[in-house]
Amino acid sequence: MMYTGLFAAVIFTGTIYGAGLKTQQEWKTEKQKVQEASVDDKVAIMQQRRKDLERQKDEIEAKLDVLRARVKAKAEFEAGQGGQGAGGSDGSAGFRVLPYHPVLLCAQ
Repeated sequence: MMYTGLFAAVIFTGTIYGAGLKTQQEWKTEKQKVQEASVDDKVAIMQQRRKDLERQKDEIEAKLDVLRARVKAKAEFEAGQGGQGAGGSDGSAGFRVLPYHPVLLCAQ
């Protein structure tokens, strides 16, 4: 049993180390390409990087909008619930779909 754990730890450590070496090698190769590139190529690389960053920004903003909508819906739900229990005013445990998120369910 002890050998199995040690063997797994060695494999895990080797995998992480190998992945780090590969990432470092890829980074060095990319850096060398940029250093050897002409001015036009460097401009093209920077423009592509900018597009990638703008795409990432749009994705993060979309996730943030969903989060803000969930927080707002939760605050409205808690404010509207007043002193009621988990169910509605008729004692039923109804559910509604919160806006901007088709999967998120919350009790009325």
